[in-house]
Amino acid sequence: MDIWSKYTQLGIWGLWREFFSSAGDWFLLIRFAGRSLAVNGRLGCVAEQNDLSLAEVFTWSSGHGFTLVLFAGIEPPQSFSDYWSLLLHYESANADRRPSFSPFVAPVGEWSVKLNGLLTQPAQILVLNGQPGVGKRTVLQGLSLLHAGRLAELEPQSLNHWITPSGDIWIVPELAMLESDVQARIQKSVGKGARLWAATAYDLAILRARKIISSSFADMVFEQKIHFPPVSRRSQEEIEAFVEFWQAFHGQARPKQQTNLEFLKQRTLTGAQLSVGSILEEGSGLRGVIAEFEKEAIRQAHARVGRSQHKIARLLKVSRGSLQHKLRKYQLESYASADADTEDEGAP
Repeated sequence: MDIWSKYTQLGIWGLWREFFSSAGDWFLLIRFAGRSLAVNGRLGCVAEQNDLSLAEVFTWSSGHGFTLVLFAGIEPPQSFSDYWSLLLHYESANADRRPSFSPFVAPVGEWSVKLNGLLTQPAQILVLNGQPGVGKRTVLQGLSLLHAGRLAELEPQSLNHWITPSGDIWIVPELAMLESDVQARIQKSVGKGARLWAATAYDLAILRARKIISSSFADMVFEQKIHFPPVSRRSQEEIEAFVEFWQAFHGQARPKQQTNLEFLKQRTLTGAQLSVGSILEEGSGLRGVIAEFEKEAIRQAHARVGRSQHKIARLLKVSRGSLQHKLRKYQLESYASADADTEDEGAP
């Protein structure tokens, strides 16, 4: 078996599933920081508990509080441990790869429970909507591994179309990148029973208004979206649990991971000023820098003057039309309301 080519196509989860397909039930047990997640590998779902009658065939530890244990009904060959240990260490040491040892989200709070359920039984059409860096990519990767049996190409401009025993699957990392003829093809395919799992960082209403996606395509996906809250709106407990998991899996000696971690902490836990350097390290580029500072300016204006669009626009020295555009663009509509303007006018 050419293990490297199989790995690049299937990921570690796919390799395990293929290797142990004749073993009946097999489990992965993920442990960190006193939490554990048991995954039934054959059924592809979060298990109530691990089947302890199965033999422990492989254990891997990051050395920083993260442990992965594989249980199966058959004995692996002698080379098994060496292969998987090498690949797991490759995944943990490569900052540009998403860990593919399990399609499921690490147990870090109520949000992870919801996402794991979503991965197990996804709807025919599913659109993940939210800002960059909130987890859409991870969920699409998990859906791909569980239901298509392979890793998806998740660059924004990529399009993944696979024919599986259970039907066609389309996985689209960014809806705004779809050409009109491709939208029509997908829509026709979905009408015949194909599944569409997609993500976008943009408001669907804006994409439709600007004719980036057709009205009929927008109608098909609009009611199927799940909004991922931005990191800045998540609870401190959830962020701390996520940071804890990040450190447990990757360790603390990785410069790029540490830069990302410091950015996350600044953005959510300490309230420190945004750092251009940190944003650039995130890979967002100049537009990302501008976007982050514009969003932060709107939030701080809201904190000073309340939800009045008129007052926020005046403080930011932009027109109300420009403010409304940015509110929609950054999905910050809840921070300002025209109704608040009316309330102010009627106040003594």
